[in-house]
Amino acid sequence: MDTNQLQQLLSAAYPNMTFEQLAYTHQGAERVALLLQKNGMAIHDPTVSECGRFGAEPYFYGMTENHARMLRRHNLHYERTQVQCFEDLQAIKASVLRAVASDPDRLHQDPKEFLLDLGFEEYNSGGVMVYRIDDPSTGQQLLVFDNEGDGIPATFADIEMARYGADESLLGPAIDIHGKLVYPDL
Repeated sequence: MDTNQLQQLLSAAYPNMTFEQLAYTHQGAERVALLLQKNGMAIHDPTVSECGRFGAEPYFYGMTENHARMLRRHNLHYERTQVQCFEDLQAIKASVLRAVASDPDRLHQDPKEFLLDLGFEEYNSGGVMVYRIDDPSTGQQLLVFDNEGDGIPATFADIEMARYGADESLLGPAIDIHGKLVYPDL
């Protein structure tokens, strides 16, 4: 859903709230965040308090959990690149591995919602769609792809991950969902 569609949906659902678009540029690409205006504050993540230091339930802002999730997910890139509160790629990679280690039933589930909630974006990498999250401080990126090299994984069991540099060079071996090396020769 693009920014305009999300703004229309949220404005229709919450006619007494104001949602404003904020254009920003990152690495030469123009993007748009959608911010909730509340008590003189511009809120990009309705799952944290207005000061940004504490967690908050979406009802604090008068939103449903689903709508808050949509707004948060839409603004994750803005948060990581403009607000500078991002996790490093190693911690994100560990979160993906931990998801299956703590719940093996996930192996057969679609990882899309989980990865998007972590801040991954669907990305066209040389004609193949993958999930990508970047570290704006280093220019490095973490890609998640399927174990056949065909694109987006259908299940957690299909996941392979690798870190790439700002120049798109592979930084070490790729690993599977269990943390095992996939390309040990690198």
